[in-house]
Amino acid sequence: RVAEPVEDLRDRSDALGDRRPAVFMAPLGRIADFAARAAFLQNLLAAGGVAAPGNDGFATADAAAAAFAASGARAACVASSDAVYEALAVETVRALKARGARTIVFAGKPGALETALMQAGVTQFAFAGMDAVAFLSSLFDAITREART
Repeated sequence: RVAEPVEDLRDRSDALGDRRPAVFMAPLGRIADFAARAAFLQNLLAAGGVAAPGNDGFATADAAAAAFAASGARAACVASSDAVYEALAVETVRALKARGARTIVFAGKPGALETALMQAGVTQFAFAGMDAVAFLSSLFDAITREART
């Protein structure tokens, strides 16, 4: 069945109980800036058994990084509009990395920011049309591996 690989990830997640994989959502700007990409990512992650609680977003890289550090998470997802990404994405990824993020997902295609984002610490890009099963499997494995260290 087509859904079987994703169902397997959810089963693996369920088996972990209270240690279920989770990521910190670091949406940037106003809700109108990030809502579409954040919802896409949260729904995709939920399909694969990864929790991604939402929030009202952050106006600065420092605010996102401070909230990330307080969350106890080791993985973060950055989501916003292209315009906000131009202004804040690289700085936010650097700040998240500096505050301990080991896995950083960027919602959307990176375009001209790809090299800078990778150098800053992005480990994965999530966008419509990607291999969702490969993305989810890789992310699930990274998060559960980090939880053991």
